[in-house]
Amino acid sequence: MNIVFVMCFIQMGASQFPLDSVVSVTIGVMDRYHSSCVYLFHAARIQDNLKTHSLLVLKKLLKAENISVGSVSMATNPDALDGMSCQGNRPLFVLASSCETTRSYLNQVSVTPLISRGIWLMFFSASSIEEYFTDVKVPYDCEFLVGQSLSRKGIEDFTISLKKIYQDHPSRTSKTHSVANWTSSDGLIWPPKPLLNRRENLHDLVIRVGVPGEVRSDINSKCRRHTTFCRTSYEIWNTLQDKINFKSDYRSGPRRNFSYENENGSWNGVVGMLALDEADVAIGKFAMTSRRLSVVSYLSVIFPAKISTFIKKQRSNSSWKNILAPFSPEFWWVLLASLPVFTVSLSAVWYINLSFGMQEGKEMYDIHNSWIYIFGSFCQQGHDIATSLWSCRLLYLTSYLTYVILFTAYSAIFISMLAVHQFSMPFSDFQGLVDIGTYRFAVVGLSVYLDLFYQATDPALKQVYQRLIVPNINNLPKTMMEGFQRICDENNYAFAVDDELVSGRQLSCDVIAVPYAFFRTPASMIVSKSCPYKKLFSLYIEMMRESGILKKLETYTSVIPAAEQVPGTQASLEDISSVLVIAMIGVLASVICLLAEILLFRFRLYFRRQMFNPTIPFSD
Repeated sequence: MNIVFVMCFIQMGASQFPLDSVVSVTIGVMDRYHSSCVYLFHAARIQDNLKTHSLLVLKKLLKAENISVGSVSMATNPDALDGMSCQGNRPLFVLASSCETTRSYLNQVSVTPLISRGIWLMFFSASSIEEYFTDVKVPYDCEFLVGQSLSRKGIEDFTISLKKIYQDHPSRTSKTHSVANWTSSDGLIWPPKPLLNRRENLHDLVIRVGVPGEVRSDINSKCRRHTTFCRTSYEIWNTLQDKINFKSDYRSGPRRNFSYENENGSWNGVVGMLALDEADVAIGKFAMTSRRLSVVSYLSVIFPAKISTFIKKQRSNSSWKNILAPFSPEFWWVLLASLPVFTVSLSAVWYINLSFGMQEGKEMYDIHNSWIYIFGSFCQQGHDIATSLWSCRLLYLTSYLTYVILFTAYSAIFISMLAVHQFSMPFSDFQGLVDIGTYRFAVVGLSVYLDLFYQATDPALKQVYQRLIVPNINNLPKTMMEGFQRICDENNYAFAVDDELVSGRQLSCDVIAVPYAFFRTPASMIVSKSCPYKKLFSLYIEMMRESGILKKLETYTSVIPAAEQVPGTQASLEDISSVLVIAMIGVLASVICLLAEILLFRFRLYFRRQMFNPTIPFSD
């Protein structure tokens, strides 16, 4: 174990804490927080006799688990210590005195990021902790432990109480909580409850919350509408608010002002609000990108964002194809072949009975009449003359039942095809989009969407960016609604956006998501770089994940609420146009046949009259 200790050894020999207790508590805190490096600070001037005590401590630490020791003067500017290396772990800062030199140095450190990047341990010998830390700002996310002597009866009975110092807010006074006790016999004893859980009450602290301008109306109405934002981000934030006991001061940016980076390096939207310290937290679903990480921090990932590709719906089959689609071509040939088979069979049975003199009625089942009867059964129609021959009756009944079953099956399949619309997909994934070559592709022209494709590791996404996005990068839609309008107005246009943003939108045409042309990216709420509550919020989000709350919300968001349900699918006029055309053709054909029959009848009547009286004109 490679450890470097940071201590302020001032009047160690005359302090309240024996050398062994300081060493034991220091190593106990180091093990508790899994610290791999501890920096040693010392005053600018140290008297010679105090150096002896410092060396004693160093030697003691060197003997304990092969620990390496270093030191840094407190005359060093705290800003210069920002890059102190610690092998990926937080350093442990140990202050073995509560002298004025230490207090003055803490005042300097408390306004720098260094105060929250390490674990601080002070052996306190002043009269009052509250008075000592009056002017010292200890952020909420800082781990600052103060060791205070409880008894001085003797070295064997020596007891040290470790207390946690922190502030809910810079404007509030410091709070203390007892976190551990050290005794010479038992060593350092920690409570089973984690320290972060022991200070979960923010005591009605007001937190500035940034929200996108598009959802400001939902915030004002306390999310009475069942929007995606209300069902996820707002619900999670309200849960955190109830559990941790704080209040929210909601602030929104301009409407339709997305969080993207300007050319001058500044940010718009709620990301800009956090960067300018106008808000502490921004709730919503913010995709994680390298550019955003440079100005804000992310809470624990809540739901991954799904970037889907949308195109205009295209019908897979014409209405004319739907007429024959229920049955396969082979099935239709067998069905058509059954008509002459039943016709010939019915006529043959009747002729056989007639040849044996068993025909008693006046019915005629020759070929000329039999095909009418069989075709009538095919069309689910009966006829007025029933045969007295059981052989003919059974044959007719067989044909009728056969066609009833086929007719029912055809009707069910045909109605289902009208009710369930089938759409043809020109491509199914991003590689297909590149290969087809006939579709234009776009995203909202913001850095967050462009970075997702530019920094992608998937070869297909890289091709999409280089071949479809870059050539039109100056003509990308500025808003999501503009992108969907282009889908409706232009042919062969694809547009990628977070699919949750599409919920509840009124579009001028029907769009559909391509099944496999999507990808997921981490997304969560964001906080400012200086927000001290990041760990606390992330802890409770993870607790909600473990208890299944996040899973329930994720499942709930996939179900469209009753207020936004899509109306039941209906067959349009286009779907049944082929049926209407057939009906019109049938009516027109019957009218033509009627005119032909009238004309034929007049010709016959005319020729008959001519045979008896040639002087009668045709018009009469």
